Amino acid sequence: MKAHLGLALLTLLALSTVLPSTAPAELPGVKFTVTQAGLKVFTDGLSIVPQIFHNISSPFVQGSAPAPGVGTVKWTLYSASPMQLVNSTSSTGLQPNTGITLTINTQLVASVGFQYTQLDSPYSSGSGRSLKLNFQGTSIALLLQLGENNQQFTLTTLSAKCNVTSIDVMNAAGPSWLGDIFMKAMRQPLQSAFEAMIAGPTFASTVNQVVDKSLASMPVHQNIWGLLEMDNSFNSPPNVTADHLARGLLPNGTEVPVFRLPMPDTVNDMVQILISDSNAPLWLAVMMKTDFWIPFVPALGSFPDCDLIAQVAANSPPMVSFQKEGIQLQITAEILISVVYGGAINGTTQGIIGLGVSINAGGEVKINNGVLNGQFSYIDCQYKVLLSLVGDITAIDQFNWVLEDVCTDAFLPAINYHAGVGIQIPALQGFNLVNPTIVNTGEDFIALTTNLTF
Repeated sequence: MKAHLGLALLTLLALSTVLPSTAPAELPGVKFTVTQAGLKVFTDGLSIVPQIFHNISSPFVQGSAPAPGVGTVKWTLYSASPMQLVNSTSSTGLQPNTGITLTINTQLVASVGFQYTQLDSPYSSGSGRSLKLNFQGTSIALLLQLGENNQQFTLTTLSAKCNVTSIDVMNAAGPSWLGDIFMKAMRQPLQSAFEAMIAGPTFASTVNQVVDKSLASMPVHQNIWGLLEMDNSFNSPPNVTADHLARGLLPNGTEVPVFRLPMPDTVNDMVQILISDSNAPLWLAVMMKTDFWIPFVPALGSFPDCDLIAQVAANSPPMVSFQKEGIQLQITAEILISVVYGGAINGTTQGIIGLGVSINAGGEVKINNGVLNGQFSYIDCQYKVLLSLVGDITAIDQFNWVLEDVCTDAFLPAINYHAGVGIQIPALQGFNLVNPTIVNTGEDFIALTTNLTF
C-alpha cells in the first residue's frame, strides 16, 4: 500500500500555536496533523468495503410479475453477496467540528440468490438459483465522527447514503425468461432495498465494527529510531477545521524538547517533524608530533621527534543540540596525551599530560539521503590539568590557544567524519521520507518538511 500523506508531526508543549483559542487547556505531547491533501490516504480504505458487505445481512425482497409465455411468477430474493468492486475511486474531505467525509464510487458485481414459483403452474418452481448482477454507478457517502474513548482514537459512522444508477443482469442460472422477469419487475425493488440497506443502521454498525477492529490493531507503543517512544493514546480530543485535523498524542521515553517558535502548518502533501537532541558517537585517537609542541611546552624537548597520541575517554557520548544558529556539539571528556616510543603501531606509550576538557563545536546542519548531517566549522575548548610530567601547563600563556587550534585541526575532521554519518531522521514504522528539507531551527529542535510514502 502506498500513499502520499499530508502530515505534520510536531513535538511541543503547547498546542495553542495551531488550535483555536477555544481549544482545551494546552497539554504536553506530540501534535499529529492530517491536512486536506493528506486525506488521500483514506483512498486505501476501499480495501475494507468488500469486508463490510460480507458482514451485513442481505435484503429480503419478494413480489410477483408476469413472465412471457409462462404466466405469473412469484419470486423471492433471499441472499446477495458481493463478488468484486470494479473501477473504484474515492474522495475525502474534512467536515469542521465533526470528522471525515468519505465518498466511494464503484461498480459492484454481486451474486443474488432467489427462488420462484409459477402461479399458473404450481408444480413448476425453482430454488437455489442465482443471478450475477452489475450494480452500476454505485455511490456510497459516509460521514465519520472523530472522537476518543479512554484515550483511544475512535471513528464512528454518523450517516451513510447510497445511490445506484442501474442494475444489469450479467448472467442468470435457470430459464431464459428469468432475466426478463428481473429486468421488468425485480430490479427496482432490489435497487431500492439495496440503497436502504446501506443507509440503515446495520450497515453503519458493521462499518463501525470493522473500523474499531482496525484501530484496535494499531500498536499503542511505537519506537521511532530509538529517539522517541510514541504512545498512541489521546492527550486531548481531536480538532477538525476546514483544512486540517489535529490530534494530540502522549510521548514517553526520550526527553521532549520545548516548542518555542511557530511552525508552518499549511504545506500540503508534506510532513513536518520536530527532532529532539540526540547523542553522537565517539571518534578515534588523534596522532601528533612532539616537535610541534616543543615551542609551547619546552619540557617536551626531552622527547625529540616522537609521536604523540591523544586519546579521548568520555563517560557519555558527545551531545548534539539544535540552536537557532545551526547545530552544536558539546563534549566533556578526559584527554590523555602520551609519548609513543618505538613507532606508532608497535611502540609503547607513556602518559605525560592528562586534561579534562569541555569542547563546544558549532556549524550548519543539512540532510543527505534521509540522514541528518552536521558540518562543524569552529571549536571552542576549555580545559583543566589532571596530570602533567612536563611542568606547569597553566603557566604557558599560549597553551589554551594552541590546544584549541590543535582540536580544530585534529579533532574537527574526526568530528565531521562522524557528523557526516549523521543521525537517521525518525519516522514511524513503515513510513519512508521522500526529499526531506529543513524549514526551521531553534533552541533544542530542528523542523523538517518532507513527503511521505508507506
